[in-house]
Order: sequence, then C-alpha cells, then structure tokens
Amino acid sequence: MLNTQQQQTITDFCGFNRPIGKSISLHGGDINSVYLISWEGLASFVVKINEKDRYPDMFKKEMHALEFINEHAQIGCVAPINYFEDENYQYLLLDWIEEGKKDETFYVRFAHELSEMHKLTHQQFGWGVDNYIGSLEQHNDQKDTWQEFYATQRILPLTKMAFDNGLLNELWVRGIENFCKEIDNVFPNEQPALLHGDLWGGNYMVDAGGDAMLIDPAIYFGHREMDLGMTQLFGGFNDNFIEDYNVYSPLEKGWQQRIKYTQLYPYLVHLNLFGRSYLPGVQKVAILF
Repeated sequence: MLNTQQQQTITDFCGFNRPIGKSISLHGGDINSVYLISWEGLASFVVKINEKDRYPDMFKKEMHALEFINEHAQIGCVAPINYFEDENYQYLLLDWIEEGKKDETFYVRFAHELSEMHKLTHQQFGWGVDNYIGSLEQHNDQKDTWQEFYATQRILPLTKMAFDNGLLNELWVRGIENFCKEIDNVFPNEQPALLHGDLWGGNYMVDAGGDAMLIDPAIYFGHREMDLGMTQLFGGFNDNFIEDYNVYSPLEKGWQQRIKYTQLYPYLVHLNLFGRSYLPGVQKVAILF
C-alpha cells in the first residue's frame, strides 16, 4: 500500500491537485513495489517504487532504456512517463497497458518484431553505462569482441561472486574460465545487436490489440542469440518461437547447441540471487570445458 509520503510525491509530480483516487498493488517481483494508480476522470498510470539508496539510479536507467527502444525499435514497448525521487524513494511512472489476449499469430509476429529490433547494431558490444538485471548490477563496458564482452562483463564477475559466496567450487570455476577462452569458437561472428537483455516470459505483456509489449529491459548491444536463449527459460514462449525468428532473420547452423551457452549468464544471475537450485544450468556448460 502506498504510504502518505509516496502518495504526496506522486500527486505533486503529476500535478493533478487532488489525492490519488485509487491505487492497486500489481505483481512486481521481488525487487520493486508496483501500483496501478488513477485519478477519477483524469488518467491511469503504473508507478514502480523502490528505496532511493538501495539500487541507485535503477529507474533512471530503466527509463532511458525504454526511451531508446521506443525511439529506435519497431517493437511494442511500454512508454515511460518520467523518473523522479523524494527524500527516501525513487519512482518510475509508466503508461498503463490494458491487457489483451494472444491470437494464433501472436508469437510469429513477436518473433518478427524481435528480429527487426536485433537489426539495430552498434560498433561495440556493451551499453556504455552499467544497469541492472534483477537486483544485480550489470556491467556494460564497451568491448570490440563478443568474447571479451561476454567473458569480462557477464560471466567472470558473476562466477567470482558465486565462488566468493560458496556457490561454486574451484572445479566449476575452472570449467567456466576455460569456456570464456573459447567463446569466439563457440559463437558465430556477428555484429552487436540491440537486446532486451532479460527476455523471459515475465518481461513482456500483451496489449489490448494483441501485440507484445516489452517491459523491464536490461538493455545492451550483444550477441542476438542471448535474447533467444532467454526465451527458452522459465516458460512464456511457444515451442516454435526461435524457428519463427529464424525465418525472418536466419541463424547460423548449430544454434540449438549454443542455447546452453547463452543461458549460462541467466543461470549465474539466478544462482547468485536464489541459490543452488540453479547450479545445474551452470554445471552443464562448465563440465564441457
């Protein structure tokens, strides 16, 4: 429930000169408080709230990511209104998406739109500023090669974190380090593509028109197979999603075998956040090297 300070901050920022008429708590995961707020006869928004000092600039970075996708990509994406703070909290105000239903063409259209987004490229891998994946800081120093980026900005920092926390032993660490030396031999050489960065089934919605709408990005320019591998974790996509994508933007042969390598990163994220139940996803890569 919104406290008095939060209600006053939101009301002052929106400038409606009247108290919030209704606030409904929405599912926001383990990190943020999320509410649908409305003023009778005026407007409805979604607001995400978190402590200002707990995850510094989390919402400011999310707002910029959403703005970038909306400006440059031909894919549905929630529109950010603004980011603001008070003494204790940070807020992200978003458009309210009226939810609709998927039809029989939904995943084909979604796959096509994602393939178009991945055609937005950059000279380097990375994003230039760090952001977040879940509650973990995500490093985004720009690198010239996918091997250097995936190793130094994704895999090795989280491997060290897991080892330091007693979640990985030296044998598994050695296997992961050996994998990092072989990344160029594992992945096909491709240009850095604009990625959602955390594209599991909980990070898109279906709007009233039946189209996919991206939410909660962990944006960067990376290897496009990273987004595709993520769609195969935790449900939320149909079995033919990657095959449909492959029609519009063909993948190099062997993509099925590479999925486990793209999933190493999200498995390390979940291992560090939620514990040993995610260790097998890490081990199935480490054991190969």
